[in-house]
Amino acid sequence: MFKKNISKQIVFKFINKTILQICTLLYPDNRSFEKFIQIISENNIKGNKVYDMEIASISIVNRLDTIATFNHKDFKIINEISILNECK
Repeated sequence: MFKKNISKQIVFKFINKTILQICTLLYPDNRSFEKFIQIISENNIKGNKVYDMEIASISIVNRLDTIATFNHKDFKIINEISILNECK
């Protein structure tokens, strides 16, 4: 079960019928892995922040310059992307 007691089946059905119809899913690749290594090396990233840096690296190599997150403090070291204003 997910938060709010919504079953996985309902969530997956929603994703398949709505989100995947209007969005493109991006996955890590060799380019994003190289960028990821660069980011964590240059900024001495450790712990759970590496997951945010993976998101940032995938965004950067796919030329996404803005992301939506409420966790904007974890991304402020990344100059190549900005946070959607509504999430600040």
